[in-house]
Amino acid sequence: MIHYEHTQRPSIVYVLAFAGLALAIAVLALEGNYSGMIIILFIPLLMFLFSGSLTVRLDETTLTVFFGIGIIRRRFPLADLMSCEQTRTRWYEGWGIHPTVRGWLFNIAGRDAVIFTRRDGRHFLVGTDEPQRLQAAILQAMSVRHHG
Repeated sequence: MIHYEHTQRPSIVYVLAFAGLALAIAVLALEGNYSGMIIILFIPLLMFLFSGSLTVRLDETTLTVFFGIGIIRRRFPLADLMSCEQTRTRWYEGWGIHPTVRGWLFNIAGRDAVIFTRRDGRHFLVGTDEPQRLQAAILQAMSVRHHG
């Protein structure tokens, strides 16, 4: 049973990507470069499939974070989580999947996030546009797991 699921899409990134895509296609069409148009269409399609959204899913045992259609994903067993709290990413931590000084970051847009502390002392951050709901769902699932 899923306790929490939310998908975040970076609206400004979509707008900019589609504007750039439309401009590139228009230029290539005016030049008659139809093979270039196909390539220009294919690259953003792949980008959106693999990283066009960030989904956070919580069930009885696992927190799963995945981008796009789910090929890029990471699972965190609830038993490995010690705590979580709302935070904001720093401007230089950016977006995407990469290590930061505070732990691995999974973020697609904005600066709101939840930082998790694992039992081994390591941290990771999950960007979200609803940090209160994510933290509440995690804390509830952790409580049920420890007391249930």
